Amino acid sequence: MSNFHIERLTGSGALAGSVAHFHARLEASPNALQHMKWRGKVAVQLIDHFHLGLSDGTLLEALAGRASDPRAVRNELMQIGVIRSNGDERFAGTLVVPVFDASRQVVQLRGGEYHVTTGRNTNERIFPRGVENVFHLEGLELSEEVIVTSTAMDSLRLWYAGHVNVSALGEDLALTEAHLAAMKRAGTKRVVLALSAGANADAIAIAAAGRLDGAGIQAYRATIGRRFMPTSRRWGELLRAATPMLGAPARPELPRIDLDWSRLPKKESR
Repeated sequence: MSNFHIERLTGSGALAGSVAHFHARLEASPNALQHMKWRGKVAVQLIDHFHLGLSDGTLLEALAGRASDPRAVRNELMQIGVIRSNGDERFAGTLVVPVFDASRQVVQLRGGEYHVTTGRNTNERIFPRGVENVFHLEGLELSEEVIVTSTAMDSLRLWYAGHVNVSALGEDLALTEAHLAAMKRAGTKRVVLALSAGANADAIAIAAAGRLDGAGIQAYRATIGRRFMPTSRRWGELLRAATPMLGAPARPELPRIDLDWSRLPKKESR
């Protein structure tokens, strides 16, 4: 598993600076961490692996306040979409999930879905828009089968439950050319579209399955509960019940890629 450290973050100055600040704020926020105690302890490995952060309203002051040109920093933060014109953070109060490209550059931020102090879920937002990328590229390299969710938060739940070969759809809940290219490089043979129930999710799954089928990748549909805790045993049950789409053969039984907690980096509980 990868551990991203502040000094190794690269990319847009505003993006990398935002990721570093959000991550530091999450680690320094006991109330936020308290609401992420999914196994009776804080999910340290999850926070470190994905370099998760907290948007708490302090970003503009932290980045622009110590810059030689505060206005330029403010403009760049507005341009990438992290703050509004009045200085408010678009992800305020929520968990922020950075997206890295193959060279470990920060290319995008996903957030606005999981409110860390209440556990409330709202719609995910992605900024900056129009960036071709794949969330959690590492997940594609772990198996010939990939689980694709609708949002980064659903991917985090699955990863923490032990299903680490996971990624997420892109902007507007689309499976993009970037996904297909990354899957081709990784040798992906099957994709389980783990989405919520409903007509809209079904339409999204059908569109994604069509793209996968055109690329020679078999597609399967699993219906997941958005409110499942990461420790729920039903994740495995629902994934095993995934149904073939567009004439794909029966899905083979594969051993789950379990997290080996003993081999992950040791850190003190927060």
